[in-house]
Amino acid sequence: MQRLKAELDTARDLLKNETGGLVKAAYSEYQAALKKENSLKDLFERQKDEAFRLNSNAILYNGLKIEIENKKSLLESLLKRQSETGVSARLRGLRTSNIRVIDRADLPINPSSPKKLRNLLLALFLGLFGGAGLAFVMEYLDNTVKSAEEVGRYTGLPTLGVVPVFGDDSNRAYGYYYSYGQKKGEEKGKGGKEDSGKPKNIELIVHFAPESAFAENYRSLRTALLLSSPQGSLKTIMVTSPLPEEGKSATISNLAVSLAQTGKKILLIDADLRRPKQHQIFKMKNHEGLTSYLALDLPVQKLIKPTMVPSLYLINSGPIPPNPAELLGSDRMSKLLALLKDQFDFVLIDTPPILTVTDAQILGKLVDGLVLVVQAGTTPREALVQTRELIDLLKLRTLGVVVNSLNLENHGYYGRHYYRHYYKESRG
Repeated sequence: MQRLKAELDTARDLLKNETGGLVKAAYSEYQAALKKENSLKDLFERQKDEAFRLNSNAILYNGLKIEIENKKSLLESLLKRQSETGVSARLRGLRTSNIRVIDRADLPINPSSPKKLRNLLLALFLGLFGGAGLAFVMEYLDNTVKSAEEVGRYTGLPTLGVVPVFGDDSNRAYGYYYSYGQKKGEEKGKGGKEDSGKPKNIELIVHFAPESAFAENYRSLRTALLLSSPQGSLKTIMVTSPLPEEGKSATISNLAVSLAQTGKKILLIDADLRRPKQHQIFKMKNHEGLTSYLALDLPVQKLIKPTMVPSLYLINSGPIPPNPAELLGSDRMSKLLALLKDQFDFVLIDTPPILTVTDAQILGKLVDGLVLVVQAGTTPREALVQTRELIDLLKLRTLGVVVNSLNLENHGYYGRHYYRHYYKESRG
């Protein structure tokens, strides 16, 4: 038994020694292969660099070769010209020439060019028909709405109000900036300087320039809106537009001011949780707002903030959330509107464009009426048709359309405005 155990130990030692030897041999082979691999890798990198260098030299060689060929051609041309010049000099020296005058040229009576009469007729023709054709093509390619009648034709909705274009041309396009009480030439103060009190933009113009013609247009919109529904049935009003940048935020802020000027208690909610603007219009910080209430259970009392306009309050949007549509469609939003309807005479809601996102479509189910803002010369006809189809599909109650940035002088509104201005001026 001891002999067998000794043999087993001996076998184990031999196996261990043999295994160690094999491992050392394999490791030595591995190290040799690794060194060979590194050597080959270095060789490959050197060959690659050499190939790049040869490629660069080939490009340079081809460039030099082309340059030599071009200069060779130039040299041959110069040598040919020199030879011709030498022949001409020798002929002049011999006073001989192979050129003869066959017939002397006559002086022309009239210039051959330019033909003034033909050019004038051609310019007249191109000016008349080319201009008319260009105008026709531009009109054909322009698919935007231009007038309130065109808006009504494509939407099938009544026009609640028209707001003229505001800007540098507003005085000319709308007769007078101030339609009541201020006569022509009174825009300048003492010394002929422009009146610094004139608003630079149309936002809150009903508050800052209540005597202006623009403010009167928003008051007309207010009147049409109040008469569009029985008294007491219209408490929550949503204002939206088919596409962005059509003036809905300025329209709803001025509408809210005009309603507050009647003594009513008005609340304006900025429900455009993607590109909020009402806090900028009313010069407020956008810290705690509608999203804070919907997502973080902020008390309602902290939502409502007074503005510079008496009887007008604002709920700003708050921080922009990642899921605006889900927040506006939640039960907390519908409960908030039901609560605010009891506290205010009117609740106005500014929403994103109805065609771009679903936010306005969701809120349209929660309000008493919808007002659509369209910008003349910007809103495509197809957008109006799609908006009307979407409104009919969702069965949203639409009160009417406000046509924004309309050039009244080009669409027959000037006479009516001037009559109002003249009537007020005469009465004063």
